Amino acid sequence: MKIAVLGSGGREHALCWKLAQSVGEQAVFCLPGNGGIPNSHALDISDFGAINKFCLAHEIELIVVGPEQALVDGIVDYFLDISSNIKVFGPDKAAAALEGSKLFAKTFMNKYEVQTASYNSYNKPDDAFREIERLKGSVVIKYDGLAGGKGVYVCS
Repeated sequence: MKIAVLGSGGREHALCWKLAQSVGEQAVFCLPGNGGIPNSHALDISDFGAINKFCLAHEIELIVVGPEQALVDGIVDYFLDISSNIKVFGPDKAAAALEGSKLFAKTFMNKYEVQTASYNSYNKPDDAFREIERLKGSVVIKYDGLAGGKGVYVCS
């Protein structure tokens, strides 16, 4: 089996390393990868058509998606829509919305009575500042959207 891992960071490096132990280093491709990941190929992972062409040319059967952005953008749906035989490991676009939007995830959890911390959403900074003052600063502020693991601030 040949596998393509999408991404270029530490997570993808670890995935490639472990997958190569099972199927061999030459059967694992990393898109775009980096200089430290064997068998890396510079490819724009937001270009699903280019990924498909690459996978067909290299007889890849499975794509493992590292970055959330590709999932939120619908890479799984794309390969299902084109009726590809290439399998993609990851949630479809609708399910990836749970990761792509903190507000969507909180609304979803409240709707289905999944336990979660209370929350508020603000469009105006002044409204948010008033709430922070009311809570005496004991808050967690989260960016709504993908922030590369950097969108959360714990404040005292």
